[in-house]
Amino acid sequence: MDSISPQLALTLGTQVAAAIVVGSLAVRQRALADTDSLTGLGNRRVADRTLDWSLERSRRWPSSPTFVALLDLDDFKALNDERGHAAGDGVLVETARAWSALLRRVDLLARTGGDEFTLVLTECRDHEAEEIVRRMIAATPGAVQCSAGLARWDGTEAPGTLLARADRALYEAKKRGPVAVAPTPVHARAGD
Repeated sequence: MDSISPQLALTLGTQVAAAIVVGSLAVRQRALADTDSLTGLGNRRVADRTLDWSLERSRRWPSSPTFVALLDLDDFKALNDERGHAAGDGVLVETARAWSALLRRVDLLARTGGDEFTLVLTECRDHEAEEIVRRMIAATPGAVQCSAGLARWDGTEAPGTLLARADRALYEAKKRGPVAVAPTPVHARAGD
C-alpha cells in the first residue's frame, strides 16, 4: 500500500476543512434567512414552509387537524408614533417571548409583518386552538391589545385560502372582540 505524500495529505486536509467551513456558513446563512432578526422567531418563509408541512400531515392523518391564527397588535402604529420605534421594538420582543412560552413544541409562531404574527397549530383540537390563542392574547405584555383570527383547515383548501379565512376572521376580531374563529366551509363539515 502506497503512503500518502505529505503534500497530498495537506491538500486533502485543507479541502476537508474548507468544505466544513463552507457547510457551516451555508447552515448559518439559511438560519439567518429564516429568522426574524428582531424577535428571533421564524419569518414568513418559515411560516409558509411549516404550514405546508402541517397541511400535508393533516391530509395523511385527518384526525390531526391544523389551525392557523393571525395575530395583530392593535394600534401599534400609534404606539410607535407616541413612544418611538425603539419602544415598539421592545414590545415586539416582549410579546414574542411571552407568547412563545405558552406554545406546545409542535406549534410555530412566526413574525410575518411589522406587528403581525402567524401561528400554526399542528395536531390541535378545536377547543385547544381557541384556548391557546386566548392565553396568548391574555399574555400580551403592557398596555398593548391584540386581535386574532383563527381558522381550521378544511382538509382540501390551499394554504392561501386558509390564510385568507384567518385574515377575514382577524378583521372580524378587530371589530367585535379579541378572537374570531372563521367558520369551516360547509363541504368540510359534512365529514366531521
